[in-house]
Amino acid sequence: MVTGLRFMTEKMTLDNLEQSKSDYHKLSIQISLNGLSFCVLDTVDNHILASENVVFEKEVNPLELLKKVKEIFEKYRVAKVSFSEVIAIHKNQLFSLVPKALFDEGELANYLKFNAKILTNDVIVYDELERNDLMNVYVPFMNVNNYIYELFGEFEFKHSSTVMVESLLNTPQLGNDAISYVHVGEKQLDI
Repeated sequence: MVTGLRFMTEKMTLDNLEQSKSDYHKLSIQISLNGLSFCVLDTVDNHILASENVVFEKEVNPLELLKKVKEIFEKYRVAKVSFSEVIAIHKNQLFSLVPKALFDEGELANYLKFNAKILTNDVIVYDELERNDLMNVYVPFMNVNNYIYELFGEFEFKHSSTVMVESLLNTPQLGNDAISYVHVGEKQLDI
């Protein structure tokens, strides 16, 4: 017996949302410099109404990324829909995990400067991984965040590594052996 979410391969359309009997739709967007994906979940029925994955021909810069996001949202008419919840997941290499005991909010740039090239005008934020006593310090795509805010108002955002680490570290372990996880992505390897 299979339980959980029912996955559909339908394209993102307003028709899917209009056929839904619920007004509680969650928009989840994953944004990176080489593409983006998004899906709409009916949170009452726990059913994915629509999803889409767009891969760019080549990696873009953050300014080009915003242009692409606007084009894609227009193409799929995402901006014409109201959502009860919106979450954006930023996927880039500009992050660093810091043990909570060593974390100081005034030192955000210092946590990143050895692992990533940061600019003086970069906004640096962090996610707290409460159950694991970790902080994930990262640079989000603020221009895209500002656009999403213009469209939908308040929303939640976090880094893709926050989602991955929370998921992996909260998975029940079998036995006492040490476990390593490796996530292989396009031009990126997270261990």
